[in-house]
Amino acid sequence: MATVEPTPRTTIRRKPGRGNYDRHAIEAILDEGFLCDVAVVVDGRPLVIPTAYARNGKWLYLHGARNNAMLRAVLEGEACISVTLLDGLVLARSVLHHSMNYRSVVLFGQGEEITAREQKFQAMRCIVEHIIPGRWDDARIPNDAEADATLVIRFPIDECSAKTRTGPPVDDDADMSLPIWAGVLPTRPAWLQPEPDPLLPANVPVPDYVAKYSRPKQGSMSDALPRVVTRPMQFENGAAIGVSNRWHKGQYCSIFTKAGIVGCGIYDMATPTEFGQAIAIARGTPQHPLVEPEDLLEAKIVDATGPARAAGIEIGMTGRQAVEKLLSLDVG
Repeated sequence: MATVEPTPRTTIRRKPGRGNYDRHAIEAILDEGFLCDVAVVVDGRPLVIPTAYARNGKWLYLHGARNNAMLRAVLEGEACISVTLLDGLVLARSVLHHSMNYRSVVLFGQGEEITAREQKFQAMRCIVEHIIPGRWDDARIPNDAEADATLVIRFPIDECSAKTRTGPPVDDDADMSLPIWAGVLPTRPAWLQPEPDPLLPANVPVPDYVAKYSRPKQGSMSDALPRVVTRPMQFENGAAIGVSNRWHKGQYCSIFTKAGIVGCGIYDMATPTEFGQAIAIARGTPQHPLVEPEDLLEAKIVDATGPARAAGIEIGMTGRQAVEKLLSLDVG
């Protein structure tokens, strides 16, 4: 289990049993949401602003106007970012014990501006695709003037923790016999019928990614196994799909590109070699298992098929470098 080291700022003190420092649990919450609250100090006064975000590896991406006071403050000093997913209202017999079921993450740190044009566009694409996959390739992308007017920041997912509540209400023993309904009122995001722009020509159809839109549901940290999670990942040479599979006492992760796969050591190399497939693998250990696709990025490649080696993948390079090699291939 990859954990984040608690700090005095991230240590859960109120109901510490609800705290979680598992990096994969933290990332799952961040991947399901797309709206965060950013707390900063501007001109000596506190300021909290909601904004969209996306996660890519161990970074959170934010963007906005270049003169945005909140974003400037994130670059110039410490900031606190929070994300909350509401799962239900918890109705107890006593008003005092009413609560909510939720999953939340709080992060502390300082942002860095992304200035390189290619990386900046990749970050903007990551944000758009995280919120509504398929939109970046369908809409007009920013021109140079628009990109120059946009400030794009990456924020480290290093000093952070998660906190959750699940389950029914917890009432005092003396209240258990009261004839008052108690339980949980679950909630889930509901997306309604798309409403076209009044100026939109009637012959422009609603894209499938809009008509069938839904948020990826990662679920609570106590979800039953087996579990499969997929998500888009952005790299310098293009986009890929990360996959995480978990079952009792087992897991494996992969990053899929059009040309091939970078995966963990569970892959049997004989079969892809026989079929001429480009596969490169890294290996984890019981102490540091490869569970999420992001774990592959810094892991070292230990084996590769002939087609993967022909693509320039070498033993000892990182998983990220191997993915970039595959993405640079022109496979039609």
